[in-house]
Amino acid sequence: MALEFKLPELGENIEQAEIVKIMISAGDKIEPDQIILEIETDKATVEVPAEFSGIVKEVKAKEGDTIKIGDVVFTYEEKNENAKVKSEKGKYSKVETEIKKSDDVSISKMYSSDNKIEAAASNK
Repeated sequence: MALEFKLPELGENIEQAEIVKIMISAGDKIEPDQIILEIETDKATVEVPAEFSGIVKEVKAKEGDTIKIGDVVFTYEEKNENAKVKSEKGKYSKVETEIKKSDDVSISKMYSSDNKIEAAASNK
């Protein structure tokens, strides 16, 4: 199911913005903190970063458009790297418990390949 990326609130008393540059197109992969738009308000020019991972499905706005806060800029499908972790929670909880026994290690990722559970861990 496609999700909508809407122009976020940009500050007090700002109701609309002009799209100066769209840095994504249909089919592009998006990662958190990637700059996806450059917009201009009556107060400033602002780069808008993504707060999610996903794949752009359809860009609905275009450069030069003036859009209101909450208007849809593009649709995307969220990339959910945690889907396997959630579906195999029982398997991972045992590994996570064993790793957490050491206070100087934090878990950043857990994944499964060929029925082997692996965890990416780092020192705190």
